[in-house]
Amino acid sequence: MNRIAVISLAVVAGLSAVVPAYAQDTNEGHWWVGPRLGPLGTDSDRVAIDNNQLRTFDGGFDSAFYGVEAGFQFTPEWGYRVYYDYIRGDLENADTADGRIFGIDMMYNFTNNVYGTLGINNTEIGDVSNRFLRVGAGYREQLNNNWQLFVEGGVQQSD
Repeated sequence: MNRIAVISLAVVAGLSAVVPAYAQDTNEGHWWVGPRLGPLGTDSDRVAIDNNQLRTFDGGFDSAFYGVEAGFQFTPEWGYRVYYDYIRGDLENADTADGRIFGIDMMYNFTNNVYGTLGINNTEIGDVSNRFLRVGAGYREQLNNNWQLFVEGGVQQSD
């Protein structure tokens, strides 16, 4: 079973600078673009190819990611986002493996601050690629008209 837990942490994950001048919010018809950054935890089945050999990851939150996301809020409740992340994980033999994640999520706003996500993505780390179903939940706090701070957690499952 390939599973990855993703947690995007407060300041590092979520200042969404937006085009045109709107942050990720629940206002209908708004676009946003913003950075993503946080730790990523792999399960014991996750492997990478390192020097032509399969290697396992350290476990726990052994990987870090950063990237960019863009989205559109098409009703006050519903929106979607696409994202692309670069990832680097620690292997058990003290090496690292690099990879990429790209995906799309539907987002549902329970309130102006609390939202849930459901999506799919492709995760490739160390030349090993998997498609995942992803479920998440998050909290956002409006800092001003153009910036929001958010914390989000999610779980990905491939089998």
